[in-house]
Amino acid sequence: MSSPARFTVWLLIALFVGQTCALGQGRKKREITPARLEKLIRAATQGSPVVRPQAAQRLMKMGPVAHSAVLEHIASKTDLFAVGPELLEVAATLALPGEARTAALRVQFWKQVAQRDFPWRAALVSGLGKNPQAGEQDRFVELLGDRMLAVRLAALKRFSVGESEDLLPILQARLLVETEGVARRALARRAVEAGHAQSLWVLFGELSRNDYFFDQPVGLIARLEAARDLKVLLPEGPAFDAQAPVDSESSVAQRAAWLAYLQPLAGLRQVSPEVRVQPAGEPLIGLELRSCRRGEFFLRWTSADQLWIGRGNARCFQLAPGTHKSLVLTARGAMAAMGDKRLVGQPGCDQESYHFRLPGSARSSVYLITKGPQPVADLRPLVLDPLLRELLGTLESVEIPGALAQELSEALVDLGGEYRR
Repeated sequence: MSSPARFTVWLLIALFVGQTCALGQGRKKREITPARLEKLIRAATQGSPVVRPQAAQRLMKMGPVAHSAVLEHIASKTDLFAVGPELLEVAATLALPGEARTAALRVQFWKQVAQRDFPWRAALVSGLGKNPQAGEQDRFVELLGDRMLAVRLAALKRFSVGESEDLLPILQARLLVETEGVARRALARRAVEAGHAQSLWVLFGELSRNDYFFDQPVGLIARLEAARDLKVLLPEGPAFDAQAPVDSESSVAQRAAWLAYLQPLAGLRQVSPEVRVQPAGEPLIGLELRSCRRGEFFLRWTSADQLWIGRGNARCFQLAPGTHKSLVLTARGAMAAMGDKRLVGQPGCDQESYHFRLPGSARSSVYLITKGPQPVADLRPLVLDPLLRELLGTLESVEIPGALAQELSEALVDLGGEYRR
């Protein structure tokens, strides 16, 4: 054999051996060992916010051996708080009533969902909803009115298109009282899927939004999500550039095209009752609360002496004439006392934010109080108490429906600690 031929043979052998070794190493790397499972479970519960969901999803995709390890880990815990939302969602998805252990876990998860102070309720509802069981529908229906936005959205995802038809009256009732845009759009889309074509007008109305919650472009977000939902529901519908200015020539023309397209499908457009997204007067002071245990609240006090609660279809309350002037004076005192300190606490899933756009200000200012789900006593600076007390005093001067005022007060205590009432 010539030298070139021998070289070619040896090269082929080397390549074959290399590929075989690489294949063996790949198989070894993919082998599911107790050590690897332990490492992934630890990453799913103790890792960074980026690592935890990745580790949890990897465990979900690894099959029965990994599933059994997850369920055993959860079953060994007396307190599910430390498990965290990512792995709990996986466990809730796997907890089926096929055997005693998983059936018992499912019962335990539903008990935790009923505990309104448990911070990972949304994750449990999401997991339980991916494999719903007979007799659970009423539980998910009840959760459509939960105080937590994430829980409401997770419960809504549980219902398939076919099942939503029986749910249509509940969806329509929720649309009338829902104040958050993301939930209203999800409700409208599910109602359309259930055969209620009139709900397409809810999504169409969102295409005209250009409102802000201080510096938050909630109107742009509404346009983007509504355009996406309409395209999913009606893929043959006209194009719509949600990022174009709402008053631009192209945007006006595209909305007109959608209006003409929807009329034969959805019937006469109903514009009453009017959806409230833009307050009368200028928003001066805002209070934004986001709690993983107490829910979300978005309040604005305006120069027209109005109180707005919510962002997607807000409740509006008229305050006594001149109320905003007193609030502005108190707000200026709070801002002066806070000085350059704009952040209190540590980043977490809880947030209490004060937004200010006072007369004469070129831009909005925001003061943040942040923490994890566990209560922290006296986190809120005392200098904010006079302002908070006056803001809450305006709620007492109007008739707030239901238990909203009480829930708001509980959220404030949970987020920043007791305040001087």
